[in-house]
Amino acid sequence: MFKIGDVVQMKSGGPAMSVVSTTDEKAECLWFAEGSETFQRDTFPMACLEAVEFEEEDDEDDGEDED
Repeated sequence: MFKIGDVVQMKSGGPAMSVVSTTDEKAECLWFAEGSETFQRDTFPMACLEAVEFEEEDDEDDGEDED
């Protein structure tokens, strides 16, 4: 379902995490815990994760002039 390098999140919410390894049913993820200023790593069932969708930024068409 997910592959190494995908950015995922728990379906219930939480930080964006990078997938670092996978099995058929689980994904090991790495994320930066802002409160403790450390990287965390844990394994989650695939069924609990969803892909994070990023909006592309388009600075040229924002309609504002920067004079």
